[in-house]
Amino acid sequence: HEARRRKVGEMMYETLGIPREDRAARIAWFANNFRFFDAPVATFIVIDERMGHGQWGHTGMYLQTLALLAEERGWGTCMQECWGMLRPALKDHFKLADTEMVWCAMAVGKPDPSHPVNTLRAERAPLEEIAELHGF
Repeated sequence: HEARRRKVGEMMYETLGIPREDRAARIAWFANNFRFFDAPVATFIVIDERMGHGQWGHTGMYLQTLALLAEERGWGTCMQECWGMLRPALKDHFKLADTEMVWCAMAVGKPDPSHPVNTLRAERAPLEEIAELHGF
């Protein structure tokens, strides 16, 4: 999983024309996350820290549902885990309860199909590499 995740990142920077050695340009691009890539809607997903892994999975399914509903309406989404780096500051900023935390965020807006990053299509691992199907 980690190798594929890193490969997608490298593909993205290559698509954007940002070489590996240009750390400043990579940081500048990453900083766009914190402006929600100029999307008109920014959502923060807040969960109870006491939730177990099953509930975290449900939260992920909820995010996917929001993304699919947005797509159905011609909008785009960008799920952003980067906000996890700022959890303590966000807890204070949003005045969350002791047991609440920002889990992630999602940008929602009209995608620009001409932007190079929106042409990126990540390579997918073969199904048999990521899943075992029994009884099918």
